[in-house]
Amino acid sequence: MPPPWSVRACAPEACYITGVGSKARHSTLYSLSIMKLPSSLRELRKTYGFTSSNLYTTTNPKTLKNGKVSSQPTIVFHLEPVTFNVCPAAGSCAALCLNKAGNVLYMKNKLSRRQKRSHAFQYHREDFLQLMVLEAARQWSKGYRGVRLNGTSDVAWEKEKVTVTPELSRFVHLSFGVYLPAQEYTMISVMVIMGFQPYDYTKRIDRDFDKARFLGYHLTLSWGGKHDAQIFNLAERHGLNVAAPVYGIKKSKPVPDIIKAPNGEEYETIDGDVTDWRRDDGYSGSPRIVALRLKRTPDQTERKARAFCIA
Repeated sequence: MPPPWSVRACAPEACYITGVGSKARHSTLYSLSIMKLPSSLRELRKTYGFTSSNLYTTTNPKTLKNGKVSSQPTIVFHLEPVTFNVCPAAGSCAALCLNKAGNVLYMKNKLSRRQKRSHAFQYHREDFLQLMVLEAARQWSKGYRGVRLNGTSDVAWEKEKVTVTPELSRFVHLSFGVYLPAQEYTMISVMVIMGFQPYDYTKRIDRDFDKARFLGYHLTLSWGGKHDAQIFNLAERHGLNVAAPVYGIKKSKPVPDIIKAPNGEEYETIDGDVTDWRRDDGYSGSPRIVALRLKRTPDQTERKARAFCIA
């Protein structure tokens, strides 16, 4: 359900009816037949080869479970994590990063797209964030309701600001039935207003957790970063769970009910592989470990794997 202050519109045509009775007519002020992308976004798409199908991912194996198990079809946004340091708190996870995991037949194109998005995010941020808003509105119109903006990054999206221009506002309204008043938003607030339910994992301790909660942005802390020694204290302070890989558990086997963390404390677990939809995990009064079976990645060794896993 969208929040009560959502201004997401219904059918766009209904907003431009003038006159009454037999004289009622649709205004021709903005005609769908002549709507074009804002010029700056057309140029950005041309420069980087962005299309309506290659900005967000809808086939991520983890989030595909969201639609099947949790009835929350989800889009994911992927950046290339290393070049522009969009994972500033990466630690032992870096050696086993999922960025290069997956089918080798599609790897070259996948990594190229992530590099192009990262370059655009770094050097053309204002236009690129606007394009992200536009393409999210397109995906919302197709029925997607969940969004993970940090598929392979750890950007503080609750702090990133985007300006919806009058031109962009008109375009997404008439094209996708999404009404966004022309003004400045955070990337999370604009997603929530559209009707998305955003969530992410983070290894950072400098996120604005209070602001994220206020905006409706669900965060799960993540093991394997620079700040593992502080992660459970932070989780308890903000009422968050901790996602962590566990070594040596096969798909056919259940995760342990209790895991003893390196801080000496024992924590109840959630099987994080059933679905990626973390928003329904809840908080039981103390942090729980969202246990994830270790995935295969290129150049994985037992030493790297054990260094990354919590148990």
